[in-house]
Amino acid sequence: MAWYQASCVLKTGLNEEERATLLDGLKDIVSHDKGEVENISQIGVRKFAYEVGKEKEGFFITVNFQINSSEVNRVREFLKTKEGIVRSMIIRRKAPPEKKKEEGEKNGQFEPRDLNRKPHP
Repeated sequence: MAWYQASCVLKTGLNEEERATLLDGLKDIVSHDKGEVENISQIGVRKFAYEVGKEKEGFFITVNFQINSSEVNRVREFLKTKEGIVRSMIIRRKAPPEKKKEEGEKNGQFEPRDLNRKPHP
C-alpha cells in the first residue's frame, strides 16, 4: 500500500452537514479495500488568486491516506463526480505524514543554537 494526499476545494455554500457527507464518502472509498485515512485537515475558507468556475473563494481540505495503487482511480473519480467540489488533486507521498515536529522546531524553523553570538538588532 502507498501513501497519498488529496487536496480538495469545496464550494463555500456547503454547510457542515454536506461537508461531512463528502468526507464520509471519501473515507468509505478509501477503507473499501483495507485502506486507511490517517489525517483530515480542514484549513478553512481562502480566496482564490483568480476565479474558478465562477467561485471567488473555497473551503480547503487535505486528506492523508494509505491505499492500494490500483484503487486511486476510484478516489479520483469520486472527487470528480461530486458537485460540491470545485477542484481536487491527489499526490503520492514517499513516507507517511509526519505526526510530531522535531524537538526544537517551531513553525517550520529551527531555534538558533547558542553559537556565542550576539543577536542581530
